[in-house]
Amino acid sequence: MNMRNKLLLAFLISTVTPILLLCLIIGNSIRKDSLDEFHKATHAELSRIEKTLSIFINDIKENVVMASKSPDVGIAAAEESTISFLGQTSAKSMIDLSPSLLEKRVIGLFQAIKTSHPHYIDVYMATSHGGFILENQEVKVPAGFDPRTRFWYRQAVGNPKDSFLTKAYKSVGGDPVVSISNAISSQGKVSGVVAFDVSLKKLTQLISNIHIGKTGYVILIQDDGVILADPGHSDTGFKKLNETEIAGLAELGKHSSGGVKIELDGKTYIAEIVTSDNLGWKLVGLIQKSEVMSKVYGLLSVIAVVGIILVAIFVIVGFFMARSLASPITQTTAMIKEIAQGNLTKRLAIKTKDELGDLAKYFNFFVESLQGIIGELKENVTLVDNSSADLLNLSNEMNDSAIQSSDLIKTVVKSSDIINGNMTNVASSMEQTTENTNIVATASEEMSATINEISKNSSQAKQISEQAVEQMKGASEKMHKLGNAAESISAVTDAIAGISDQTNLLALNATIEAARAGEAGKGFAVVANEIKALASQTAEATADIKQQIEGIQATSNETIGEMESVNKVIEDINGIIITIAVAIEEQAAATQEIASNISHVSQGTQDVNENITQSSQAIEKAHEDVASMNTLVENISGNSSHIAENLEKLKDMAKGLTKIVNQFII
Repeated sequence: MNMRNKLLLAFLISTVTPILLLCLIIGNSIRKDSLDEFHKATHAELSRIEKTLSIFINDIKENVVMASKSPDVGIAAAEESTISFLGQTSAKSMIDLSPSLLEKRVIGLFQAIKTSHPHYIDVYMATSHGGFILENQEVKVPAGFDPRTRFWYRQAVGNPKDSFLTKAYKSVGGDPVVSISNAISSQGKVSGVVAFDVSLKKLTQLISNIHIGKTGYVILIQDDGVILADPGHSDTGFKKLNETEIAGLAELGKHSSGGVKIELDGKTYIAEIVTSDNLGWKLVGLIQKSEVMSKVYGLLSVIAVVGIILVAIFVIVGFFMARSLASPITQTTAMIKEIAQGNLTKRLAIKTKDELGDLAKYFNFFVESLQGIIGELKENVTLVDNSSADLLNLSNEMNDSAIQSSDLIKTVVKSSDIINGNMTNVASSMEQTTENTNIVATASEEMSATINEISKNSSQAKQISEQAVEQMKGASEKMHKLGNAAESISAVTDAIAGISDQTNLLALNATIEAARAGEAGKGFAVVANEIKALASQTAEATADIKQQIEGIQATSNETIGEMESVNKVIEDINGIIITIAVAIEEQAAATQEIASNISHVSQGTQDVNENITQSSQAIEKAHEDVASMNTLVENISGNSSHIAENLEKLKDMAKGLTKIVNQFII
């Protein structure tokens, strides 16, 4: 992944992540607010229904209490003659038993109450003596009917201070009905009970007609779990919650208040439960979760669209920003790559005035400095190469001269051997001097010619040795120049190492600054690390060059020392050759003297013997000197070979340096 894609990815992550988090937070907040709004609104609606229901029941209770306090009702309850069905053998109505005037007034009161309250089904009373008065005079009452055994009667008598509300039951017509009874007290004694049978049909219809949203409705549940109204499931009327085989309804029985989530008919519903403190009945408001969340989903859709638009905007902005940031880095990387391959003529384009512009500017300064250093190093390497070639040629010439000197010295040795033999013959033939004068003359002429040849060869050897001295001096000066050039190259490598260390330090500082910048500085940290790696490579190459230059310096110093030794040896040879020349000149003089005095041989035999003795000693000394000179010349030849080998190494090192330097295009 290139730098631009990394920057674009980082920019997208840094922008999309907050947007997604914001969408999640807002969506969750809207969802929570929607649920809270539903629960609050539903709770308020259920509380209103609960109050209506309480008012409805309390109104009935007040009517029952009012009826129980009617004087006629109290009198009728106290009299033992009140109509009773205990002794009847067949079902009878009130008309069949001919009610008294008091009983008719009570019946009239009950009929008036029922007429004013259409939802009242029956209004009746029972006495402690078993009497029973019903407002509907045509209803047949079963034979032997004893109202005192009824639940509504016993509960009212058991708690005479409060009205009693029975559990709802199903009427013949299928409507839910409740009975509300209240004790009739006279002088602190219970004499009977007044009760109303009230239809809850209108109440349940009212509850069934209540809608919460489009899919919501209200369920009325009795305190014993019996369902009184369930518009969503008409077949559950008067069934307990746990008897409906609907898990969601059974779940409602486990909660008395608050919100709960249930599954009904394969759909998720949110329920709000309110329990009446007065009646103990539950009012459950239900609505499908999808309807509650539809507003959330709508807002989330809007937020998603806005988020997508923002992401698109950020993508476009991030693309251009990443390109504007990555383009200079890409160009810098390409240029550094070319520079790393040795092209020092390239320069980074400075298009911005920010940190990237400063980086390009100072990197150009670095490349310019490196270009100058490499250029100077290249010139010095060329000079070293040329100087080593010249020294190698001089060394070869000196070696050739040494070989020639050796050959000449061998000739001198051979001639001195001949002279020595001749002198021996002269000494042994001194007794026959007279007879062999002609032979001596001839030998003298040959000796003179030989001595002249030796003198000539000695002169040539002297000239060659002097030339060798001058050449060795020139070679020594060039080797000194080579040592100075190597020291200059060493100074250049030290400068390169210093620049590399400074570059490395700059790259380290850039890495630290990039680390401080966090995610925004990762790209710059990559560039700094690449520059740091390049600086490290430069330092390693500089150290290698310095090591090779130090080897050149050591070899140069060793060569200079050896050349100085050779120069001294040549000077010694020159001195020996001069000595030989002097001896030869003396020998020539002696020979001439022998030739001039041949006629006086007989008279100067003693002088001749002495001269022969001196000549023999001189020749032997010359022979020894020439042998020593031969040894010195052989040493010179060996040293010249060693110098040539070192110069070959120096030339190879110069070629290696040239190869390294030629990798750079300056």
